[in-house]
Amino acid sequence: MAQIPWLNLKELILLVIVAILVILVCILLARYSKAVRQATKAKMRERSLASDNEVLARIINAKTEFFQNISHDFKTMLTVISTSVLNSLDILDFEMNKDEMQKSLRLAQSEIMRMTRIVDDSMKSSAMHDSLRNMELVDMGPLLRRLADTYRV
Repeated sequence: MAQIPWLNLKELILLVIVAILVILVCILLARYSKAVRQATKAKMRERSLASDNEVLARIINAKTEFFQNISHDFKTMLTVISTSVLNSLDILDFEMNKDEMQKSLRLAQSEIMRMTRIVDDSMKSSAMHDSLRNMELVDMGPLLRRLADTYRV
């Protein structure tokens, strides 16, 4: 084996071992650094998910409360309607008092119209919420210029 004049075999082996150790330490440090980055990303995702879950929980609570309120309102309106109709039926069975029957039926009609307004408002709110998801940014400049041109005359 040819020898390097300034390096003997023991020193060469030691140098190779040190070089291998340095390479191994570098590999281990790179892996450790990658693991730390992945752990940091995982913690950030976890925080983001926790935040999203809190928002979703608030939305679910708001929806639950909304539907409880609507259910209560509907039940109240249906009770009034049912009572008015039953009163009208009783009036028909016992005494034909036209004024009381008209009052009872008007009350039932009023509650039906109130229920219709609530349903319509709920549907409009739902439609508006759906359309908000599909909104796009609009460049107002050309729109305002056309509007100005229209009214300039």
